[in-house]
Amino acid sequence: MPGRFLTHAERERLTRFPVEIPPEDLVSAFTLSPTDITRVLLHRGQPNYLGFALQICALRYVGFAPDDLLAAPSSVVKYVARQLGVSPEALKQYGTRPQTRTDHLQEILSYLEFREASATDLQALASFVLERALEHDKPIVLFQMACEHLKSKRIVRAFRDDSGTHGDHRTGTSRTRNVPSSATVAHRRTSCQARSGPGS
Repeated sequence: MPGRFLTHAERERLTRFPVEIPPEDLVSAFTLSPTDITRVLLHRGQPNYLGFALQICALRYVGFAPDDLLAAPSSVVKYVARQLGVSPEALKQYGTRPQTRTDHLQEILSYLEFREASATDLQALASFVLERALEHDKPIVLFQMACEHLKSKRIVRAFRDDSGTHGDHRTGTSRTRNVPSSATVAHRRTSCQARSGPGS
């Protein structure tokens, strides 16, 4: 039975906010523009302000909106809350109604002009990963390259991984958010080629 593309610990870590965010990233990625703030304030109440704003920033920074916003570093929550003039504690009341997260995330995807991957996008991603798999044999490196590629194309990261589970940004309730299975295939294909030799 083939091994997993990423370990369980790696998958868990990569579905959340980074544990630490450098100060320069905090300023560049989590500073709300006047347009952002105008959009945020269309919603009602401090919990919605903060939850909505965090998802805007997260999508820009990591290419998806983590399900567990409460796991965001406190420095991030405080920084965003300060810009909105709300309490960081308001985040605990955000998204108690699941439909709220769903509606907000769909609005944010449209606002930031992110989209779901098409079949053509996935084929292009598979080729992208395959080319780089010839130079890098570490799955985590390939994963990170693929994620950056998706983000640069404004394609939201919410696809099937090698375990067969899915993440769905439309519901806001992903079980995993990994590179598409095409990345797994590309990695295994190059591994097989390396073992077989050039004449195979």
